[in-house]
Amino acid sequence: MLEVVTIEPGYYWSDHFGIRLENVVFVVPVETKDLHSSDRNSYTAETSTGHRSFQFSPDINNTKWLSFEPVTLVPFQRKFINSGMLTTDELNWLDNYHKTIRQVLCSRIYQEVNIQLSINNGNDDHEIMLSNMSMLSSSRQRCLQWILNQTESFL
Repeated sequence: MLEVVTIEPGYYWSDHFGIRLENVVFVVPVETKDLHSSDRNSYTAETSTGHRSFQFSPDINNTKWLSFEPVTLVPFQRKFINSGMLTTDELNWLDNYHKTIRQVLCSRIYQEVNIQLSINNGNDDHEIMLSNMSMLSSSRQRCLQWILNQTESFL
């Protein structure tokens, strides 16, 4: 059974305004790897948006874990992110999330005009996308450029 939930962190300034980041996600099983005997306090799991590190009890190998798979593929606004306040792990997660968005949406834009790109095989080359941009309508070009700008790496 597939479960769908929303993640909606927000900040509300009384009598002024609020900001909410909202994502719809699937709840999916996570492939786990055995813990190394030298590291019983932390654990890394593979998810669609990269590696996630966790702190757990020593009995983790006998536990089934779940993670989130994004349904809504919208980048977080770069101008609202103070990357200096994020850890390297958090920036890696954000970069992987944005890479997923970039690969899926850019491929979809090109597929709509019957152009196949090789970016879904892990190759995430802006040059490939930009060199084929002239084949797109002006509105698709603007969308593609916006996606590329908003999903640039923080690291």
